[in-house]
Amino acid sequence: MQLVLRHGVAKALIMGVLGAVAAYVTLALASTFVQEVWLGGVSYQRSESSVLILAAVFTPLCAFAGGLVGSLVAGRARWLATAILCGFIAVETAYLYSTQRVDGPLWFEAGAAAALILAACAATWLHERRKER
Repeated sequence: MQLVLRHGVAKALIMGVLGAVAAYVTLALASTFVQEVWLGGVSYQRSESSVLILAAVFTPLCAFAGGLVGSLVAGRARWLATAILCGFIAVETAYLYSTQRVDGPLWFEAGAAAALILAACAATWLHERRKER
């Protein structure tokens, strides 16, 4: 019984990590496309208000897409994958802010990270609701 239980836990951990990695790659590629290619680079201090508004709308949509991909890959471990993804987002935001690789104030960068986390959680919740039906 313990071997079966351990096998189930190990499988859930592996699927959760794989889901989180797939979600993060999706988020990174999509947000890079939106912010760097489509919008020509986003900067709190140098971008026009319209660019910041577009980034504020479409970057969380990238996190939503990442959350969906992570949920699909992780299967039953979808919330574990989302929790790991949220941790990645928080750590990356803290790193970028502390090394001054972003030019926004703390409230702006923290708000952006919160929007990404909420979007990823919303995607996971939506996927779970659709699976129940």
